[in-house]
Amino acid sequence: MAIARTAKGIIRSVRAHYTKRRQYAELRECDPRMLRDIGLRWERGNLVAINPEREQATAPARPTPRNKAVEPAPSAVCPCCGARLA
Repeated sequence: MAIARTAKGIIRSVRAHYTKRRQYAELRECDPRMLRDIGLRWERGNLVAINPEREQATAPARPTPRNKAVEPAPSAVCPCCGARLA
């Protein structure tokens, strides 16, 4: 059982390696204009995105719990004392 699982894992990783290698070779054959159209470019021998999305810059939006009180709008608070306006 463990030998079969290990063999499947090895075969899967080898297959993924050769698939990625073939895709990389196909992208190497593309001219710079075509790469730019799909949002890629060559930089120091590596293929990089033209406009990389930074995951750290955008925090995932968290839904507010239903039982949490809704904060008053900034215009509903007195700028001097901070009291709620009616």
